[in-house]
Amino acid sequence: MKIVRTVLAVASLAFAATAAAAEAPKKTAAPEKTTAAPAPAAPKTDEETTGPQRGFKFRNLGPAAGGGRITAIAGIPGNPNVIYIGSASGGVWKTTDGGVSFKPIFDKYPPSIGAVAVAPSNPNLVWVGTGEANPRNNVIDGHGVYFSSDAGASWRAMGLADAGQISRILIDPGDPNTVYVAALGNVWKPNAERGVFRTTDGGATWKKILSVDADTGASDLAMQPGNSRVLIAGMWQFRRFPWEFVGGGPGSGLWKSTDGGATWKRLEKDMPEGPLGRISLAIAPTNGNHVYALIHARKGILFESKDLGEKWEKLSDTRLVNVRPWYFSVIAVSPADENKIYFGSFSLVTSIDGGKTFQTNNRKIHPTRTGSFRATTASRSGRPTAARPGGASKTCLSASSTRWPWGRTRRTRSAAASRTTTDGAALRTLSRGAAFPTPTGPSSPAAMASGSSLRRPIRASSTATRRTGTSPASTAGRSSPATSGRISRERETRLRRT
Repeated sequence: MKIVRTVLAVASLAFAATAAAAEAPKKTAAPEKTTAAPAPAAPKTDEETTGPQRGFKFRNLGPAAGGGRITAIAGIPGNPNVIYIGSASGGVWKTTDGGVSFKPIFDKYPPSIGAVAVAPSNPNLVWVGTGEANPRNNVIDGHGVYFSSDAGASWRAMGLADAGQISRILIDPGDPNTVYVAALGNVWKPNAERGVFRTTDGGATWKKILSVDADTGASDLAMQPGNSRVLIAGMWQFRRFPWEFVGGGPGSGLWKSTDGGATWKRLEKDMPEGPLGRISLAIAPTNGNHVYALIHARKGILFESKDLGEKWEKLSDTRLVNVRPWYFSVIAVSPADENKIYFGSFSLVTSIDGGKTFQTNNRKIHPTRTGSFRATTASRSGRPTAARPGGASKTCLSASSTRWPWGRTRRTRSAAASRTTTDGAALRTLSRGAAFPTPTGPSSPAAMASGSSLRRPIRASSTATRRTGTSPASTAGRSSPATSGRISRERETRLRRT
């Protein structure tokens, strides 16, 4: 029996092994290896990316108008179709069809423009001052003045490379080789190239004819119509820091020359109590003795003189016409009516009675954020040319903080019923004629350099209390709203409204 069981076990094992071998896959001969020709590579497009971004494509998001905000406009009397415009970051543009189309004519040169001027005696002679004259914390530095003798077809540098920001260029109507340049200077530090400069040889040489100090530049310059030897200059003491703006001081004021800039005298009669801030000027083309001035001060805004600056009268203290003086301060007089005044503020504002009452022309048109409005005498119609910012230049108004010598102001989001607190330390310091104080605390240069304390950026409010139809009599006894200072974040709807 044992033999039989052993034989059966061996047979079963043999049968199982045979069955497993039958079920195992049969090996096939390996196919002969062949080398295929590589497929041609697909042509790459400019939008194709490599690496982790492979498959993504880029598309243009803007801005729609690459020049950003417009800072200067110049026309040609008698030819309203030719206009030159200068932008804060996009160079100079020119139209020859009344604005239907524009052509960039300054692409090879500094992109920030502060002033454009066309010689009254020869429209082919064009001067450009680089450096936007509105010292925001994102301002682009200028690099002097440029000249074209062929209506913008070609340019050449004419000096003043260290003048920083150029606020105005005036050309003598009787002598195109005599040119005046108002320079704010370097916004970030004291420098000697501030004030008013003059050339009498077409830019070959320059002479500084008006200077206050290394902290005070020329915010504006006006020439009496019919007498190019009479000049009035607005001087402005200020300093831009990355973390704040300090504006106003004893260096600010009005100056007048009656001999083409050879000598100057300071105009102090009837001026508001100092210290003063930015000053902008406009002289009526139809009455060369009638001068208007926007003066930034505790009790300032719109003033007029009917004897070329010798005596002044305050017309209004409404902030409607000068919402942000350090940034706007734009005024122009109609070439046909000395009592018709235009203001480029948050809205285009007009007065037809010499500054007694004001009308907002169109709230949908935001003529400037940087002082871009000029009245042009091209058509002699009395109507202005208003430049508005570029399509996607509606950026947040980030200015960290603003400090005025008459106090520091902080407002809540509600502009109508804002509670303010002031600090007159800057006033006490600057009114004594001292240098700008070095900021201390968590936002001081030392703290920021060491990285020990960083302050979150603060948006500057652009809100103003608008009052229309306001006369000096109705505003008697009122104090002007405090100048905008270090402001909390503004509602986005106020920016999108325009």
